[in-house]
Amino acid sequence: MPELPEVETIRRQLDKFLSGKTFKKVELLNPAILKDTKPSFFCRALEGREVSSVQRKGKILLVQVKPFALLIHLKLTGRVLYLKDLNSLPSYSQAVFLLSTGEAFAYTDRRKFGYLKLVKESELSLTPEI
Repeated sequence: MPELPEVETIRRQLDKFLSGKTFKKVELLNPAILKDTKPSFFCRALEGREVSSVQRKGKILLVQVKPFALLIHLKLTGRVLYLKDLNSLPSYSQAVFLLSTGEAFAYTDRRKFGYLKLVKESELSLTPEI
């Protein structure tokens, strides 16, 4: 499991890469990585929305996509990888987020312990993980 300094480094890199960019398409390659979120709603809710920032609460990454927050918990083997294009999709990819710029990022998790969760920002303080 990544330690806190590693998660903070990932947060900073994601914030630089994602802030101000819009999700064009979200593809779940393994819907089982979602926690408390239906796959169809997850994709529809994120597509067409702009990322305002990437924050961190403990070891959970919070991608702010108003009016939602995308929670990413890497757990043991989860990683978030930048992709110049979709031709270089890494193995163990669980979800792919295509941006309006043509770039993308993938959530990969070899052992599938991590998860993604979509929460309304207004309900964030009620979320048990936070």
